[in-house]
Order: sequence, then structure tokens, then C-alpha cells
Amino acid sequence: MERKLAFQIQRVAVIISIISLLFGGSPVFAELNTDQLRATFEDNSILFSNNSEDTNCSPNAARSAGEAAGELVGEDNLKKAFNYFISKGAPKFVAAAIVGNLYQESKGNPILRQNKGSEPNPLKAGGKYHPWNPSKPAGMGDAWGIAQWDPGVAVLYWQQQAGVQGDVTSLEVQLAIVWWQLQNLAPTSRKNVLAEMVASGNATAATGIMVKKFFGAGIPRTDIRAAYANKAMSWEPDPSIAAAAASGAATNCSDGNGGGGGTISEGGLNEEQAKKFMMNYGENKNNESRKAMGDYLWNTCNGGGSNCVSFSVFFLEKFTSTKNLGTTGNGEHVVKHLRNTRKLPTGKTPKVGAVFSWSGGRYGHTGVVLGIQGDNVIVGHASCGNSGRGRGDGTQRGGGSGFILTGKINDPKTWLGHLPDEFAYPEVDMSAVASYVGASTGGGGGNVAL
Repeated sequence: MERKLAFQIQRVAVIISIISLLFGGSPVFAELNTDQLRATFEDNSILFSNNSEDTNCSPNAARSAGEAAGELVGEDNLKKAFNYFISKGAPKFVAAAIVGNLYQESKGNPILRQNKGSEPNPLKAGGKYHPWNPSKPAGMGDAWGIAQWDPGVAVLYWQQQAGVQGDVTSLEVQLAIVWWQLQNLAPTSRKNVLAEMVASGNATAATGIMVKKFFGAGIPRTDIRAAYANKAMSWEPDPSIAAAAASGAATNCSDGNGGGGGTISEGGLNEEQAKKFMMNYGENKNNESRKAMGDYLWNTCNGGGSNCVSFSVFFLEKFTSTKNLGTTGNGEHVVKHLRNTRKLPTGKTPKVGAVFSWSGGRYGHTGVVLGIQGDNVIVGHASCGNSGRGRGDGTQRGGGSGFILTGKINDPKTWLGHLPDEFAYPEVDMSAVASYVGASTGGGGGNVAL
């Protein structure tokens, strides 16, 4: 009875908070904590995603608009958006596709209310029908903002989920929310639409993916969106954001606790760094994965590098002095190829950066030792038997092209079913590995002959 009474009191507090949002005060969700938001949204069949529980690329703490977006550059809002997404590390064709969609949604107006012109208060978008009102579900044709969140007040919910602080009417804040949604959870409830856009390889295809899986538009007019996206392909990114794009420094996923960062020790990557490594691999960050392995390996199995040979070749081509591999055979043949054709040293002992092979099943398997902590090993895998594609969360069930397994060195499960037959020891550029996950090398980096 006491618990029931406490819950009733909490719900009353939620209602009071909602009233204060609707009829006065600044349009933010500061009054509602996570449990209150969950109760309010889920009880009324509104999608709820807590960024600390359900997402792959959430900030560890709320960020101001300036921290989220930096200083925007460009002669109009759409060019500012284009430069913003380039600075975040999006390939040019993806940035163009996003802008093409925003053009059709709002023409770049961050305070546009659907069919009613400019309206600076999103609480008015939807009138008395708002996301938590059970008499009218979300998706009601009264959208607001640069991405036309529907109903308009839903933008406040997404701002809270993205952990972005600041004036929700500003372009900076809204672009930060869109970027978070692309990497994590779209308004349609699709996860990591960005990875699919990157994997598509061109502006027209990426535009179609976004309109279908991010917006779910009833009248999509994909032709208009794609035409503007291809127009944006003629734009040159502002020189001032080139450095940020090259380094990936502006990405939301480079913090020290939840996705890489820190220092790489002699034991290689720690578990979080290794997850970040695999997430970047699956996302095809800056087109690096596909470029390193080539189109054939990129498209095998489920596509997107979801093949063990694809991953091992990617690692060797990008992070070691063993390049231009050519045909390596199936997973069971990779180390033999490295030993016999490339004359790499091999052995039976796992070392950081070592590539392994085992024979078994139809094709065998190969992968990479990413870290060793005592008698535990962190192993990077990709597998045709795994249905994932894209960024995922770096774990086997996380939906990505690549994943890690951690466990005892002598446990076959760590190696995806069999103990390795043999390891090959390439010369690994740990500075490049560190840069890839936003970390540093404890000993100054450089090449390490393993």
C-alpha cells in the first residue's frame, strides 16, 4: 500500500510538472527525472529510450549547445547544417543526404510549425494534444522544428534523451539532437540509421534510407530530397571544419568512459576501447573499413564487412605494415597465407595485434587479438553467422558487423568456438590504433613488432 501511495504521489508530481511546461516557464524537461519520463511516456504508448541504458553513442552527461555543436559556419542554415555534419565525421555524401531531407522537411527553419509558419514555442505545436495525452497519440500532423518532430513538443523529449542543453529553438541544439538520433534512435524507433546511410555509398541512396527509416514520411517526396542532396554534393566544406572532420574530435562517441578514449597500455585495448574499435569498423567510419578491404570483401556475407576474413584484412591493411594482401583464402587459410606468402612470424601464443586462424566447420575462422589483461583476452571478430550489420554496440548480440568476445585464453568460446591453430604476428602501428578509438599510447605509440 505504501508503494502504491508513493507511486500515486509521483504521478501527481508528473502531472503538475506537465502543466507547468504547458502554461509557463522555459520549454525544457528539467522538471522530469528519468523515472517520471518513463512512466509518463510509456503509460501512454509513447516510445521511451533512456540514453544511459539503451543507446550506443550517448554522451555521459548533458552538454551545452556550444559543446554539442560548436560554432556553426555557412551562409545559410542548410549550409551550416552541412558543415556541422561534416565536422562530426559524416562522409560528404551522408551530410548532403541529411541536408536534402532537412530541406524538404523545413527548408532549414528551426522554428517552422507544420502548415502554420514560424512559431518559436514548440509547446504550441499540437495544442492541447501533446505526446503524453492518451486521447491523441504521437504522429498527429502538427510537427515543428528543422526535422519536423511530430508533434512538435516531442522535440523536448528528444532533447532530454540526447543530453543536449540549451535553447531548443536554436539551430545548434536541433542539429545536435538530429545527430544523436541518427546514431542512436530515430523517431521511427529505428536504431543507428547513420550506419546504413554510410554503408549505402552515395547521396541518393542515403537520402532514401533517411526518409524511410528516420522520418517515415507519409508523403516522402524522395525526388525533391534527393535532388537537393545532389545539389549539396557540389558544396565544398568550410575549411575551418576540415580539421575536426579529419580527427573525429567532434564526435559524441569519443569520451573517456563510454566509447574509447584514455590511454592504450602494453596490454592493448581495454574492453571499452575494443568495443569502440569494432563499432567504428562496422560503421565504416570515414569510409575507412570499406576502403581498406575493398568492395568485394565489404559486400560478402551480410555486407558491411560482416565476414571474418574482411575484418582481418581490414586490420592488416589499415594498422600494420602488411598491406596489399590480395587473396587470403577462407578464415582457416589467413594465417597460413601470412606465414607462407608474406613471411610473417607465427606461433601458438596470443599477442596484442596478432591475427589468428582455426580450422573447423566449412570455412574456419579468423580474427584479431585486440587486448590481453592477465589470462583474459579481448578478441575482435566478424562472422557470416552473425546477422548484424553496421555500427552496433561492439558486442555479439549488439547488431553490428563486428564484435568482441572476452574470456580466458584457453576458452574456445572466446575464439568463437575453437581454440586457434596458429597466430601471425604483424608489425602493428599502435599510434594508428589509438587514433582510431580516440586514445593515446602510453609509451608514445609507434610501430610494435609482435
